[in-house]
Amino acid sequence: MTAKFKNGCGKIRQNNRTKMTGMQPGTFKKAFEQLKDALRGPIHRARKGNYERLHQLKDLQQIVHQAIEPLELPQEPVSTLLHLADLFDRSRDEERVANLELIVALLRAKQKWVPAQASDGQSVPWREWVDESLGQLKGVGPATAQKLHQSGFHSMGDLLLCFPRTHILWEHRETFETLQAGECVVVCGEVVHAKVRFGRGRRYEVLLQDDTGRKLTLVFFQFQKKAMESRFTPGAAVTVAGEIQSFNHRMQMAHPKSAGGHVPHRFSGLTPVYSERGLLKKESISRFIGLAVAALPEGLKDPLPPAILRDFSFLPITESLRLIHQPHFESGASLNNLEQPRERFMFTELLCAQLALCRLQEQREHQNSPAVTTEGLKPKPQDIFPFALTQAQHRALNDVLGDMARSSPMGRLLQGDVGSGKTAVAAAACYAVVQCGMQCAVMAPTEVLAEQHRRSFERFFQATGIRVALLTSSTKTATRKKVLAEIHSGAIQVLVGTQSLLNVALTFKKLGLTVVDEQHRFGVAQRARLRAQGLKSEEKHYPHFLAMTATPIPRSLALTLYGDLELSVIDELPPGRKPVETRLWEGDAEQKIADALQEVHQRKEKAFIIYPLIEESEKMDLSNAVSGFEKLRESIPQIEFGLLHGRMSAKDKELTINAFAEGQTQVLVSTTVVEVGVDVPEATLMVIMNAERFGLSQLHQLRGRVGRSPRKSHCLLVANAKSKSGKAARRLQVLTQTNNGFLIAAEDLNIRGPGDFLGTRQAGLPSFAFADPIRDAELLNAARQWAKTILKTDPELRKPEHQDLVSLMKNLQMEQLALSDAG
Repeated sequence: MTAKFKNGCGKIRQNNRTKMTGMQPGTFKKAFEQLKDALRGPIHRARKGNYERLHQLKDLQQIVHQAIEPLELPQEPVSTLLHLADLFDRSRDEERVANLELIVALLRAKQKWVPAQASDGQSVPWREWVDESLGQLKGVGPATAQKLHQSGFHSMGDLLLCFPRTHILWEHRETFETLQAGECVVVCGEVVHAKVRFGRGRRYEVLLQDDTGRKLTLVFFQFQKKAMESRFTPGAAVTVAGEIQSFNHRMQMAHPKSAGGHVPHRFSGLTPVYSERGLLKKESISRFIGLAVAALPEGLKDPLPPAILRDFSFLPITESLRLIHQPHFESGASLNNLEQPRERFMFTELLCAQLALCRLQEQREHQNSPAVTTEGLKPKPQDIFPFALTQAQHRALNDVLGDMARSSPMGRLLQGDVGSGKTAVAAAACYAVVQCGMQCAVMAPTEVLAEQHRRSFERFFQATGIRVALLTSSTKTATRKKVLAEIHSGAIQVLVGTQSLLNVALTFKKLGLTVVDEQHRFGVAQRARLRAQGLKSEEKHYPHFLAMTATPIPRSLALTLYGDLELSVIDELPPGRKPVETRLWEGDAEQKIADALQEVHQRKEKAFIIYPLIEESEKMDLSNAVSGFEKLRESIPQIEFGLLHGRMSAKDKELTINAFAEGQTQVLVSTTVVEVGVDVPEATLMVIMNAERFGLSQLHQLRGRVGRSPRKSHCLLVANAKSKSGKAARRLQVLTQTNNGFLIAAEDLNIRGPGDFLGTRQAGLPSFAFADPIRDAELLNAARQWAKTILKTDPELRKPEHQDLVSLMKNLQMEQLALSDAG
């Protein structure tokens, strides 16, 4: 800092000390708003367009000094602001962004500039407190604040609402005698010896002994030798806390917490456990959260409406936050006490998610969409197929056509098991839309599935004159330009593709329906962008929206993921289909597989063999498609084999699939690229290598590639002989016992939980810290009813009494679910 500004800063501090005596909060507030107005222009220009003009912001400290000098403001934030401005002026380009964001965070910290507790004793609004800067926490200076910022903690609310992923009850044990694997315990003992050990990696081992002579091993894989030797001196008494593990018939702890002497009270009790985030370890996160909890004002206003607090008898927000982050330990009673704040936050998470989804549904009701009528249409949508639809397909199609007959856009989820005929329902809907003079967009997650849809739609529309085109990232430039032009002119009525349909250059003449297959594989924003294509049409409107998924989803989870959509279920397979017989083979099954392939070949049928890897890996001892393909060709030369995997070009994939479908090859060796989208009725055998490596729903999808004709089909699960217990064995046993996709999905949810079941990020599933849509179905229904009640009186959530609730939705990142159809 230059001498000029050092002196200027001192002058401002002296003036503030004189002026602040007896000053009212309103005076601070006015001065603070004037400061923000003075700095808003230069800072906004520097941040605009991803900091494109950052280099134009010069002499920021002088700008800040001139803005502050005539104002009456508190001493501490003034000093910090000038210091940050000086850092910004002296920083390198890569550091200037972070320093500018710290200044923005400080200017957003209203409580630091204006006393949080008003002079009339009124409570502090939630939305104001949670936006407070982390710079006000004791020990959090500019460098630490920058580290927090880089790890995703920008405000007080980010810390307070970073909930622990679990709580561990550390129990003190007097001796090692009763220790069992899986327990989290605190024990004391004497160090017998401590040394570095080698063999399968370097590690530091400590052997402890209790008063009875029993021993416990401590293992550290990441360590500094001098620190270890200082901490674990032979003969010294130590207290350690950790999870007991069983290794080579002995009890051990890996990386336990430790303290010198017999001090079990240091660790005993109920402790929150946080996930590591960004640059911060879980211990650091716990410390910063502790500082934020300590700074909680007693008068913090509860963001939940008073009626909900009364109805559920929830604890106040301040008390709930303290109990979650700093639970009391009173001889086991604390575990019960913890349930009160947990239930409160479970409900809060579900309420915020349902508010977002219900608002999205409400928005759609007020949007305009062209009505689709089938009156007088010949042939009728259900009659364009060379086969009869099942009753379940008829019900689903009637739901879709009924929705599209209205002037507001349809939002419907079509759910059906593998091979139940969802594509036919979607094709019938597209036919109805095209006959009304509009176009359709069908988006699939993979090129293989998109190509399969193109073929199916062309086959269904063969006698109707409807033109179908394909657009993927592999589409050649000349073809792409032609497709884009014909979509814009309306010459192409149905466009099938992957995420290429989100291309900004793509403009429909009149988009009437968007279909998203394998809905859970796309994020919320991607689905919204596809629907927004209708607003780019020459005739601007919102298209109807149909989502499809072959992953059966329980109603409570569907309400969480797709609460803005109506649900139709196809729970019936086409007539003549026989259940696929599934068997489990463990260990070396090479000869059995060869025999099974020979039998399929003799019956003039086809087979799939699925591998988890494309090529051999040094890190994983698993079968791979390339080696398997070569071995099979050599051992069974009379059978023609094809090879398919994700690294192949789109053209090679298409040629390989065509060769298999047309009979040029009889066995397709592949990775999971065929999980969806490959429809070859002659295929009657599915062999899945290293089946223990796949998820249950994925195994069910793979099995669904066979059993698509009246012929008897088989699925062989080849698993490692070591996978006879645990979750992997449980998954494989379930698959051998049932073909019912809904039962399989329910069991998969029980094994993995909703986040892993669908893939949280891809599905747009909210990141719940406490709530579980399956376990908490009753609470979910209550939250949905309350959301509807709130939105009935305040559809836009603009009333003053709901502003804290809106802020809470943003704090919990539920606003991502409420993306408008305009994206």
